[in-house]
Amino acid sequence: VGDVARVLGLPFEDANLLTDLIPDQLKITLTEAVEKEPRLQALIQQNPKVQEIFTNAYKLEGLTRHASKHAAGIVISPEPIDTVLPLYVPSKSDELVTQFAMTELETLGFLKIDMLGLKNLTLIDRVLKTIHQRHQRQIDIDQLPLDDALTFTLLQAGQTSGVFQLESEGLKDVLRRLKPDKFEDIIAVNALYRPGPLGSGMVDDYIARRHGRQAIVYQFPELAESLAETYGVIVYQEQVMKIAATIGGYSLGEADILRRAMGKKKAEVMAEQQQIFISKASARGFNAKKAGELFDLMAYFAGYGFNKSHSAAYALIAYQTAYLKANYPAEFMASLISLEANHPEKMSFYLDEAKALGLKILPPDINRSQMDFTVLDQQSILYGLLGIKNLGVAALENILAEQQKQPFSDLLDFCTRIDLRTSNKRVLEHLIYAGAFDNLPGYRSQKLAELNKVMELASATKEVQRTGQLQLFSSYRTPPVDQLNAAASSHYQYQPLADWSLTEKLKYEKEVIGFYVSAHPLDQYQKYCRWLQISSFQQLLSQYQDQPVTAAPIVLGLGSKRNLRVITTKKGDQMCFLQLEDYQSQAEVVVFPKLYQKVSALLAQHELFIVQGELELGTPQKCKLKATQIIALTTFWEHQKQPVKQLTVQLTAPQLTPATVQTLRDLLENGKTDLQINYPEQEQRLRLASRHNVLVNETVLAALEQQGIDFVIRI
Repeated sequence: VGDVARVLGLPFEDANLLTDLIPDQLKITLTEAVEKEPRLQALIQQNPKVQEIFTNAYKLEGLTRHASKHAAGIVISPEPIDTVLPLYVPSKSDELVTQFAMTELETLGFLKIDMLGLKNLTLIDRVLKTIHQRHQRQIDIDQLPLDDALTFTLLQAGQTSGVFQLESEGLKDVLRRLKPDKFEDIIAVNALYRPGPLGSGMVDDYIARRHGRQAIVYQFPELAESLAETYGVIVYQEQVMKIAATIGGYSLGEADILRRAMGKKKAEVMAEQQQIFISKASARGFNAKKAGELFDLMAYFAGYGFNKSHSAAYALIAYQTAYLKANYPAEFMASLISLEANHPEKMSFYLDEAKALGLKILPPDINRSQMDFTVLDQQSILYGLLGIKNLGVAALENILAEQQKQPFSDLLDFCTRIDLRTSNKRVLEHLIYAGAFDNLPGYRSQKLAELNKVMELASATKEVQRTGQLQLFSSYRTPPVDQLNAAASSHYQYQPLADWSLTEKLKYEKEVIGFYVSAHPLDQYQKYCRWLQISSFQQLLSQYQDQPVTAAPIVLGLGSKRNLRVITTKKGDQMCFLQLEDYQSQAEVVVFPKLYQKVSALLAQHELFIVQGELELGTPQKCKLKATQIIALTTFWEHQKQPVKQLTVQLTAPQLTPATVQTLRDLLENGKTDLQINYPEQEQRLRLASRHNVLVNETVLAALEQQGIDFVIRI
């Protein structure tokens, strides 16, 4: 609605007001929305363009927006499908799709089946094969113990990335609050974590009752048998049927009719069923008023109730994947990352997860890496070649076939043995960028600089090997015979050339892999963490999460840019959401318009930042900062000409000597930074503020460290 309003040229304030007044997800008709909002009525009456929008909107409301198909729905027909149902063929496909929705199909008596092809089943199969290959252990996935301690520890910690149905941040939060310790808890989580129960407060009630913080009350003592497993909360559709049978004496068939009526919320059917339920309950000696209240409660929960048998089947797959992740983390993560090799964002996410589990990701190696990610030991995963961008399966199959025969000795040997038609120049460049040839002679810079020459030499060598002689009219670029013979008998000799800097290497790695493998951009800036006493994002969360605070703590974070999203506010100003990563985890940094105006150029040009800001504590396990200051690490010392406001030198008792004082005098020249000295005196720590300001730069701080003098700087 807001977009249409802007296209029609409404004033900015009116367009935004219109957007704000219309609910995001209309659970009422547009007419009802207008009737409930006087400001909307006034806007429609006063503005002809708004009136035009609503005149058309009333006509469009309720119409089918587009034709869609169920991803896994299959209709079973007793006759050829085109003789009994209207069909259509979606564009760019040859599939037959019914023009009836599932409700009409059921009414007509057709059988509709949802057949899901779950990637998680492939994952389980791969993990089991890897375990058997590495440990000679055959695991029967259908006979796992359902009380495994490691599995429930993992679930309680919310470490469920890659675990079927339990991957979302919201579900992880529910698991951390619920602390599941039995299989039935996983079934309940699957049933509860849906929009209805979440919005109604059922999830919070369930967790509170689970931990004894809320009393469990039953209208009738007989309900305890049906509701004890879910602490008095009606979670499953089967419980509605059981209550109907226990209190109303319903047969299973009658109870199912009642369940369906409640699920569809048809007023006339519900009124009829309520009378039947109260009548049946009264006949069995139950209080009619309480029976009516129970019916209303059942009707309320039935709208959110989930089929327990469905939830249990999903919970079993969830438990199986959680068991494998908890007990065989390396095998599980290697298989999971391999499955996502064609989805760079997901693959990068799971690589982060593997590192968080304490697993080491080893860079690709042309002589050891396979197509998929492989487990070297219980702590190490070797990068799979399929995880490098733009490497086709045909090229990799050819490379791996040669790798199995014998290791590659150098880049020329590699180019001579493989098929250069499938592994073209771009493939070789990406292998170099990824570090796959690092164990062969030469720097990455040399290999890239002389790649054309090596490929030409390899092609000529192949031709000589094929024919046994040089062609008379071969290209003038073809190397002489003595060079070919020398190349065949020894390693290729590169021209002297300096290797790339760590920053360059990591830049290319990130481009072709989407992940830092051989090192991390922050490696060369660890000293700033020491000097500024910067905690990791994970440490910041754990440091403040359990402390009662009246105001958000001001903290420092240091990280590498992972993502930057710029948005325009309702006032027309620009702000951004910056995602930073350190060694263990990530943080979202909110940069409001005033600060963004100052630092937008920095954010565009640089990758590494120190952020000062308020730490939000509302979302556990997710670090979120409201930035008050952002400094690019590579230009730290140019920031406002003097980035360091204060230097605090921390002396120990043995350091309280004239020699140490003289050392400080020699190192700390006059400048603009405040100086404080902390020192011990009679078992107390005293602080001395110097009258002299000093010069502080990277050289001075490195010299202080070399002298064994501890210090902290404040920006």
